[in-house]
Amino acid sequence: MAVDPELLKDVKRDEGRVGRSTPQGFVHTAYPDPLSALAAWLRGDKRRPLKSPRPAGLSGAPWTIGYGHTGPDVFEGLEWGEVQAQAALERDLEAHNDTLARVAPWIANLDPVRRRALQNMHFNLGWDNPRTPKLEGLAGFVRTLGMIRSGDYATASAGMLASLWARQVGSRAARLAQEMKTGRYGLKT
Repeated sequence: MAVDPELLKDVKRDEGRVGRSTPQGFVHTAYPDPLSALAAWLRGDKRRPLKSPRPAGLSGAPWTIGYGHTGPDVFEGLEWGEVQAQAALERDLEAHNDTLARVAPWIANLDPVRRRALQNMHFNLGWDNPRTPKLEGLAGFVRTLGMIRSGDYATASAGMLASLWARQVGSRAARLAQEMKTGRYGLKT
């Protein structure tokens, strides 16, 4: 199934990219998970000398490259061109959309704007970690998903905005919640 071009554009903007521009084009560079010990150390003490050696054993896992791509193929020092990053994003979106359609088949009945909002959230959060007893990711939005399924989009939007996820991703959550509430795409928040 082809990925919705608006979803592709939105996720590229929302996920951003890390790397550098070269005369040949943009080079994407793998970066550590923002919640990892390595990322915390890199953000750390402003008094630390710039060239101070990194302490042994600090993990940056899971590493990310391109537009939010993680997995066993991503590691520190990896670089990709734009073609690789775009192809990985399209594959990742297809896989995420397939998962979401399998676990919540009712989303097929949503209008395209609200369906894209859920697909974007799912790309950002995933569905759930089966190795833990607690519902996580988008599966943890039990009440919000119930409101969406029943058509109570205003309450669902409020639930999205009241979450830890919304505090973490800021304007992304505000835009997606507004799209969920109104069914209108591309609103400025």
